[in-house]
Amino acid sequence: MRSNISFLPLSRQHCKWIRKLHQKKYRRKEKLFIAEGLNSFHAAVKTPHHTISEIIVDHDFADKVRDNPSLFPLSPEIPVYECSRDEMESLSSEETPQGIVIVCHQKEFLVNETTTGKMSDPLIYCEETSDPGNLGIIIRSSAWFGFNRILIGPFCVDPFNTKVIRSSAGTIFGVEVYQSIHRDVIIELADRAGYTLIAAVPAGGIPLHQCEKSEKNIIMFGHESKGLSRHLAERADRRISIPGCGTVESLNLSVAASIILYEFAVQLGRF
Repeated sequence: MRSNISFLPLSRQHCKWIRKLHQKKYRRKEKLFIAEGLNSFHAAVKTPHHTISEIIVDHDFADKVRDNPSLFPLSPEIPVYECSRDEMESLSSEETPQGIVIVCHQKEFLVNETTTGKMSDPLIYCEETSDPGNLGIIIRSSAWFGFNRILIGPFCVDPFNTKVIRSSAGTIFGVEVYQSIHRDVIIELADRAGYTLIAAVPAGGIPLHQCEKSEKNIIMFGHESKGLSRHLAERADRRISIPGCGTVESLNLSVAASIILYEFAVQLGRF
């Protein structure tokens, strides 16, 4: 069975425009972002949050689709462009491009009276996570353990950075990401909606397994090396740490976050 998808030629100007989406300022301006690979494509198709604007595939990938249309469960309204391998390499941020790039609309999630009234599950807050790999893994772990609302501070790495999306393994399409949320908004949200503020700190906090868990928590993570701001750490209702018995100084942020989210999911009876 041959595919009936019409592949459009990718112009040089169009290719140049897509490359600009690797820059945060253009993503913000266009309200679009780039994701790569079949994992991201299938995740985008299954979830309503960030709809696909257009797709670019290289010649080899296009040939596979022509021979196997099931690769593309796609609405005919979405344009699909075909390009050379060299053009794909110029569009991709991966060392070995998978042959498919998707351009998606950024859905904006807002913290307001309407949304906070619906927020009963624990929330994840990343105050100043700077490494895209760490943020992507935190998003992936949050989705794995069923925490689907993630609030991002204004000084965090852009969650629609291609490295964040790749590290999230496409899970960013299935969670609600609230951007540029200042720490003061987090404190106000906790006061207004009755959340308990839980600060993850490297040392000196309550051992994780001893911390009382509830549905209405905001679990807060800070910068990789500096941790949470003093303002948030002091304002927290509880500070938690992961006990260790080895000789290393500390855990990687995304590893620590994954352990904490697992423990909260267990205590909340999610398994």
